[in-house]
Amino acid sequence: MKYCSAPWNTIHITRSGLFPDSQAGVVSSCFCDAWQSKGENTRLGNKSLSEVFNNDWQKEFRSTIIDQSFKHCREDVCVDFHRMEEVDNFDHVPTGPTLPTTIQLQIDHNCNLKCKICRKDIIYSPKKNKEASAILRKLSQEYKEFEHRVNVHCDGSGDIFTSASYLEFFYDDNLPKCFMFNLQTNGNQLTKHMDLVIKLKDQLEMVEVSLDAGSADVYQEVRGGKLSIVTDGIRLLKQQGIEVWTQFVVQQKNCRDIEQYIKLCKDLGVDKICLQLMLKLPHMTYEWWQDNSVEMSTQDTEYLDSLLQEIKKDPQIEVSGGIEHLLKTKKVFQLHPN
Repeated sequence: MKYCSAPWNTIHITRSGLFPDSQAGVVSSCFCDAWQSKGENTRLGNKSLSEVFNNDWQKEFRSTIIDQSFKHCREDVCVDFHRMEEVDNFDHVPTGPTLPTTIQLQIDHNCNLKCKICRKDIIYSPKKNKEASAILRKLSQEYKEFEHRVNVHCDGSGDIFTSASYLEFFYDDNLPKCFMFNLQTNGNQLTKHMDLVIKLKDQLEMVEVSLDAGSADVYQEVRGGKLSIVTDGIRLLKQQGIEVWTQFVVQQKNCRDIEQYIKLCKDLGVDKICLQLMLKLPHMTYEWWQDNSVEMSTQDTEYLDSLLQEIKKDPQIEVSGGIEHLLKTKKVFQLHPN
């Protein structure tokens, strides 16, 4: 039998869409809402997180692990589906705690970049996002006396160092001691906010930097910035003894830069080097998707297949379930087809 602990310990809180006025507080199960097909649990609103995490929706999701149907799990996207634990029984299934111990937050789209895989235009405001701030305050209140370690991943939809809401949250001296943070960032403001990183150092699990390139010219093309600024920040993180992971979203424009990306990361002392597939998101036109997704290019798919046969042997490199599925079936389900 196979077992996945995510429905018992993990929750995802995100926004309803990629717009400045989209509603924050959409709750779903698993580390990423794209990894499962059950959809939205509820809107957080005035509900307590404990109430949401133990409602009938969540219990039904858990039952699909116990009965081994996995009917809500997306094999074509979920990373964990391909590495689930083998068990003899479910005697070890947790009955508590009543709050999730892994939280993925995607609640503030504020960012200093406008990468095409994420958005059409730049989304930025110097003001605090009221909904994001409310969610962060709720987490601080509910976990104030919590006795278990809680891994908080933030923010996969924007950049934390560009968010007035997150900066207020992180600079607060009353952050719950149980929180261990995974800071997700494009890295362009790492040097500027290194004081904050050092303040949080004892509560940092890692800093995860989105690179999407291994060379300056490819970085400029796919991200619109200077790679050297980001690598300077990574070097400072490593000098502080902070664990660093990097992410690379594979596209036609950067596919042939993967080997350079791996070399760069190893030279920088990166701890985990990750590769993931680009998902089809609502803001992408079909024409753009066709011109940029590797699954629309036979040559890129064949190159990726050949390359991954070698790099997958490296324990430092993590390949997403989406890439695994693409190379296994030569077909990827489009998350939001036009």
